[in-house]
Amino acid sequence: MENAGRKEYEGTTRRLLLAFDIGTTFSGISYSWTTFYLALFGGSLEDKTSEPLGSDILDPGKVPEIRPVTRYPSQEQVGGDSKIPTVIYYNKHGKPEAIGAETLKEGIEADAEEEEWQVARWFKLHLRPKSAVVAGEEPVPHLPCKKTVTEVFTDFMVYLHNCAKTYITETHGAPLYASLSNDIIYVLTHPNGWAGPQQTAMRQAAINGGLVPNTVEGKARVMFVTEGEASLHFCLSNGLDLAVEKDEEEEGPPKKKVKLTKAAKAKADAKKAKEGNGVLIVDAGGGTIDVTSYSQQPDGSYTEIAIPECDFQGSAYVTMRAKKWFTNLLKATRFEPDVETLTQRFDRSTKHVFRKEDEPHHIQFASIREKEPALKIRSGRLTMEGTDVASFFKPSVDCIVNAVKKQSAAARVPIRSVFLVGGFSASPWLFNQVQAAIEPLGITVSRPDSHVNKAVSNGAVSFFLDSLVSSRVSRATYGIEVNVDYDSTDREHMKRGRSVYIHPSTGVPKLSGGFSAILGKGVEVKTTQEFIRRGYLLRRQTRESLKTYSSEILAYTGDLPNPHFVDEDPDKFAVVCKVEADISAITPSVKENAAGETYYEIGFSVVLLFGLTELKAQMAYEENARTPYDGASRKLLLAFDIGTTFSGISYSILDPGKIPQILPVTRYPSQGTAGSDSKIPTVIYYHKNGKLAAIGAETLKEGIEVEVEEEGWQIARWFKLHLRPKSSIVAGEEPVPPLPCGKTVVEVFTDFVFYMHNCAEKFITETHGAVVWASLSKDITYVLTHPNGWAGPQQTAMREAAIKAGLVPNTPEGRARVVFVTEGEASLHFCLSNGMSLAAAKEEEDEPPRKKAKLSKAAAAEAKGATQTKEGDGVLIVDAGGGTVDVTSYCRQTDGSYVEIAIPQCYFQGSAYVTMRAKAWFTNFFKGSRFKDDVEALTHTFDTKTKPRFQKVDEKYHIPFASVRERDPALNVTAGRLRMEGSDIASFFKPSIDCIVNAVKEQSAAAHVPIRSVFMVGGFSASEWLFQQVKAQVEPLGIAVSIPDQHVNKAVASGAVSFFLDSMVSSRVSRAMYGLSIYQVYDSTNPDHVKRGHKVEVHSVTGRPCLFGFFSVILPKGVQVTTTAEFVKYFHRQEFNRADLDKYSSEILMYSGDSQGSPWIKDEPDMYPVVCTVEADLSKITATEKKNPKGETFYRIEYSIVLLFGLTELKAQVAYMEDGVEKRGPASIIFADGGFA
Repeated sequence: MENAGRKEYEGTTRRLLLAFDIGTTFSGISYSWTTFYLALFGGSLEDKTSEPLGSDILDPGKVPEIRPVTRYPSQEQVGGDSKIPTVIYYNKHGKPEAIGAETLKEGIEADAEEEEWQVARWFKLHLRPKSAVVAGEEPVPHLPCKKTVTEVFTDFMVYLHNCAKTYITETHGAPLYASLSNDIIYVLTHPNGWAGPQQTAMRQAAINGGLVPNTVEGKARVMFVTEGEASLHFCLSNGLDLAVEKDEEEEGPPKKKVKLTKAAKAKADAKKAKEGNGVLIVDAGGGTIDVTSYSQQPDGSYTEIAIPECDFQGSAYVTMRAKKWFTNLLKATRFEPDVETLTQRFDRSTKHVFRKEDEPHHIQFASIREKEPALKIRSGRLTMEGTDVASFFKPSVDCIVNAVKKQSAAARVPIRSVFLVGGFSASPWLFNQVQAAIEPLGITVSRPDSHVNKAVSNGAVSFFLDSLVSSRVSRATYGIEVNVDYDSTDREHMKRGRSVYIHPSTGVPKLSGGFSAILGKGVEVKTTQEFIRRGYLLRRQTRESLKTYSSEILAYTGDLPNPHFVDEDPDKFAVVCKVEADISAITPSVKENAAGETYYEIGFSVVLLFGLTELKAQMAYEENARTPYDGASRKLLLAFDIGTTFSGISYSILDPGKIPQILPVTRYPSQGTAGSDSKIPTVIYYHKNGKLAAIGAETLKEGIEVEVEEEGWQIARWFKLHLRPKSSIVAGEEPVPPLPCGKTVVEVFTDFVFYMHNCAEKFITETHGAVVWASLSKDITYVLTHPNGWAGPQQTAMREAAIKAGLVPNTPEGRARVVFVTEGEASLHFCLSNGMSLAAAKEEEDEPPRKKAKLSKAAAAEAKGATQTKEGDGVLIVDAGGGTVDVTSYCRQTDGSYVEIAIPQCYFQGSAYVTMRAKAWFTNFFKGSRFKDDVEALTHTFDTKTKPRFQKVDEKYHIPFASVRERDPALNVTAGRLRMEGSDIASFFKPSIDCIVNAVKEQSAAAHVPIRSVFMVGGFSASEWLFQQVKAQVEPLGIAVSIPDQHVNKAVASGAVSFFLDSMVSSRVSRAMYGLSIYQVYDSTNPDHVKRGHKVEVHSVTGRPCLFGFFSVILPKGVQVTTTAEFVKYFHRQEFNRADLDKYSSEILMYSGDSQGSPWIKDEPDMYPVVCTVEADLSKITATEKKNPKGETFYRIEYSIVLLFGLTELKAQVAYMEDGVEKRGPASIIFADGGFA
């Protein structure tokens, strides 16, 4: 857990802290700021320490958070792994043309070649000490344009600073950044072996770049931390247990114990307590491997126990060795120009996914038409032996293993644990090889369950926040005056009986003049340490009177050790300051006193900062906080978001009495890197016989296309779209890829659900232990997500897949463990659980003030009720995913819950449709040319690279798909790259953009409150082009558009867990009009009946003339339905045989027209599709005997069908009367077949 154990920020003013980790190959930025004041006023306080608010109330801005910058200009996606290349392209004049994420632009190599740009790559290594250069090592690329290393560092630091500025401004607002930008603290990281000369050069670069002025004060704002120490802080701030371990007996025969004298035993115990066990941090990055050993002291601090080491054997050196191998292999062949492409593909893919020495690896570098068996080149792929790849890693692996042994020998305490961090540590081969070599030495090897490539930048912030300590002693006892509950048995209370009053809200006797101490006299206080007194309650008769808070802070300078009342020593109490705060944003609890009268209550804490030269104060409160799990036993909750293109898993382990945490699965078998963006492809490869060949993360394996071609595997891609309702198909749209091997969509879903379950099992077992999984696996609750427009038929199919996969048994209890939530609602919960402010906005006057009219009591009550349900503005969640765009509008209520304010919509215009349109364009463009077979490769590159990076319509884009030797000017193909106009790419996006914009307009028109904000989540929302285009068209309507400051592609899975835990939606809007087909007894006075007189039929049992096929509405369309609302329809049935009444079956119909239309079904038969069939056992209902006009006896029963539409699934019950008491029984719902596309 990040921030574990972090204390409150101890500075006197609001500050911004930026940490730059400029790595050899990749760089990252993390930041933190603190905020102090909520300017507030008004009201009295009450102390109720018997009802504490809890120890986890955090005042925003009080406890610093470490956040990574996750958006960079031109970056492929938002919320990825927060790192960008440490690369700069310079033009011939020495000016930067592309830096960092900008160098990832497709086709930039072609631009560089045409414009003769020069590249600065791995330039950090030019700063290394001369003593670090090893004879015979591969040469470091030279600096371009006669640049000095300080000049290149200056350009890169200016770029990082601008990226941080843009990100913070977009995420937190321009006023925030403007208020902090003139006094930023910069923490710069460097390898362990660097010292004064390197620090001086890096500080000079910051000065040259204008980050700080060249003054004593400016230079002091640039701080340094070694990568080793930053990595330690990263591990600690992420909750890794590096504590002193208990002694364990060594393996082998028991040793003979030697009895010690008391003095010797005391000496040994002291030594053991002093020493503890050591932990070694290995930061394996792009250029260096930094190794540092620490030991935890009894006071919790850490000390180095051996000289830190820095070795230049990072991942860049693996790539150097690979490039040398490629150069030798292809020397003097026609493939010699392809060495750079091969090296690039190796560096970006093969190196990261390599894990087996005994398997061949395939690197795509040219057109599929290229073949050269002598060089092991086939279909444009070079096949390498795993042993060759392993040889590139070996020097780096040996370096780490030898460094661990060296540190163990030099350390003054035994080293028991090694933690690997840094981007290179994400390599499964490196990690497994180090683990295999080290663990036989009795040293455990592990890596954090977090993004290892964020370690240094996050750790640098943690270093600043967590390591500076100073203290002062408090001069007085500080606290506030409170009103306490009167206790008639307490002598001190009885003495002050004349001060008792009755609280106007609660009706409880209270005693004024109490003193609640926050900080005692003579206490050691750390610099700016915050002292919090929790459990204060503010109560008022009306919500309006809970808008402001004010209280005086008192200082007691007398000698009483623990004064409880101010009048105990009144002359020694003095007012120090006043705390004022605006509390209108806090959601109060609605309470009721003994007289049945309603009042409102807010809980809060008072926070004082005493360690400064002047006293500071805050008020803290908890808003929309998750409550502790109230179940009787421990449970596991798994949420599967099976998206059209990508899928993810989130989970929560529910412990009774503890607040649940939502955690993502961040490791999947065969995944390229650990702790990446927590999503895997929704793709399955099948053998010809229908058996699984590769699934999910396994389909990312390098060279899998070769196996597919050789083995004749068939692919299931975008299979989720086969579940969509028939009504969602749009004429003329691109066809969805067919399902392979004669599979049904349920069978494919079954395979993928089973795989997801196994991935979750493996991850949770590795992360929390096999015992935890074994104890929880028999009763897991599964939350499955689906698009807004899906309902019963799709839910039934998904539940059936879960049953077939063995996740739950096919029993009522098993089926109940599979829960559903729409992607729109899951996205809302994601936004709320991640602290996004979706609160109902205050009403602002946009006209001259109106004259207030005095209302009657009845009118005032009516207005108050209307305000409680309608006040505030709406918020719209756009979940733009791979297949669908789900749009849902909500409004926050006074009780803190959210209600839907318009019918949610689901459109099949996700990112997969952009790719479909691109593929159609490529197919037409290359039709009849020699490149027609390259369409699949082009489409794949477009889908994974060009599409997410596309930003500018007036630029040309280069898509690599063949060897650099391929050229055809007529087809815009140069150096194996297709050059496309940005306007063509924009045309692929346009239908999806128009869809979102029109959906926002439609929802705004339909919602009963104004929509002021749009939040975009989902993987497609990470597209900068999509986001900016939607924003440009929607914001002129007075609606703000933004993206959460979190990984948007995790929204649905994490939000699904939050939905189960928090259930923030209290009502939903009905998607359609539902009802049943009934008959009406013919009424000759009804003109509508007379008009249908030719359709009259005699009821076969009652003998009465009837008109059949009347649509009886149970639930109208567009109605707000609470989660507990019941829709009841009264029925009676007649049969000659009583037994024929035992079973009930009735079809629920949906009217799918745009208006009410005719209530007679036969007038518009195609507009009334069957949704489902409700079945129930009616055998327990008492029947009454009746006679028809023919004198025939028949039996009649009366009952009601109860439907619950307000949940995420349709539920049904049957109700009837027995001896004057309503009885209820279960009713099953069977959804109609043929509901899929």
